[in-house]
Amino acid sequence: MAYILSLPNDWTIYLEELEKHATDGKAAFRTGWNELKAKGYIERYPVRENNKIVAWKTIVRESVGITLLTDFQEVENLEVENQKLLSTNITKDLNNKNTANQDSLVADFEKLWKLYPNKKGNKSTALRSYKKALKSGTTNRQIQDGIVAYKKYLAENDWQKPAFGSTWFYNERWNDEYETKTAVEAILQPQYEYFGGE
Repeated sequence: MAYILSLPNDWTIYLEELEKHATDGKAAFRTGWNELKAKGYIERYPVRENNKIVAWKTIVRESVGITLLTDFQEVENLEVENQKLLSTNITKDLNNKNTANQDSLVADFEKLWKLYPNKKGNKSTALRSYKKALKSGTTNRQIQDGIVAYKKYLAENDWQKPAFGSTWFYNERWNDEYETKTAVEAILQPQYEYFGGE
């Protein structure tokens, strides 16, 4: 209040400028400003034309009932600078962890993609399908076992062409049951030896 009263009567009052001259912080300044308004020492209100604010009027009183300084501040478009959030340091570490996890995930996918027999198709679609499968609880081991079983199946059925990699991952084909001769033979093989007789 003392600083405002030391200004000339025709001084235009900008709150941001007053904050720079306050000895306390921004929050303390705003609290003091609001107290002065509540006690009636300061009155600040918008001047409107056609339902649009064209200016702000500030009235300062040395004591309630006596007007000392009247200010008429025109409204202008001020450039506002975006400031960084205070929590940026915390999220920076989280982003690093997420990046490390993503790198590990992509590295695991690359190993599976290399193992798969047909690299045709959209690799990025396959990667998205792989990530989705992991989120739903599928493990790398399940996918790898599925690829190995599929390769055995293709080896025994050389007339069949392998599906595009993106299609195989998208349709979660590691869940398919691939019948191979060795698997069928194991099922058909008797569980005991036959010694003859009736």
